Order: sequence, then structure tokens, then C-alpha cells
Amino acid sequence: EPLTGRTHQLRVHMAAIGHPIVGDGKYGGQDAFLTGSISRKMHLHARRLIIEAPKGGKLDVTADLPEHFAQSMEQLGFDVNASDAGPVATPPPERSKEEKKQAARQHAKQYRKARRGERQTRGAAPAKKGARKPAKPAGKRK
Repeated sequence: EPLTGRTHQLRVHMAAIGHPIVGDGKYGGQDAFLTGSISRKMHLHARRLIIEAPKGGKLDVTADLPEHFAQSMEQLGFDVNASDAGPVATPPPERSKEEKKQAARQHAKQYRKARRGERQTRGAAPAKKGARKPAKPAGKRK
């Protein structure tokens, strides 16, 4: 899930899962470029943003595609106006404070349980009960 403020996070993520953004040679290498007459410019664009306005309501902003992006979409047979339909799914209802606490506790419990074996096997084999610690090397004594 994208986090706010991470530099190039979408570009890095898409390249990491084997689907680089068209035209992103920095992270996608040669795989990011399509053959033919498709532009080599970056094809990353925020077409539409719908966000909560600070004073209530929603702010709905739409931006036209850059010329090279629109031409590429047309050449590939995509309907540029198909994205104007609006959000596909409605966001889930807001959870209560108690539900959030319970989910956080459950997540922490699962995390600790998953790490339990990792902590027990870290480093050398555990010493037997009553066993003495090995002596320090002669050069390191004070």
C-alpha cells in the first residue's frame, strides 16, 4: 500500500513486481519502453483525485492526459474517457475506536507469534543450564 511522502514509491514498486511504468528507464530499464511509435516519455499521471476537503465535502479534481500519454493510449486501443466513470468501489465504513484497538492488538499478537521462533533460534545454540561461560581470550582481559 502506498505511503505518503515516499520518493518514487509507485515507480519502484511497479518495477519490483515486474510491471514497470511505461517510459520509466530509471527503475524499469529497457523493459519500460514499448516498441513502435509509443513515446519513450514517462507514462505516469494522476488522472483524477477525489479527496476530503478540509471544511467538509469532497474535492474532485480531473486533469487531462499529457499529449504523449493520450497518443499512446489511442495507439494501444484504450478508451481515454473510460476512466471518467468515477470510483468503482465505495470505501469501507469507518471502524469504531474499540474495533481499531482490537485489530491493533490482534496484529501485535500475530506479529509476536511469528517472531517467537526467530528470537529463540538467533545466534549460537543456547547454553545448557548450569554450564559456565567460556573464558575470555587472554589478550582481552583487564
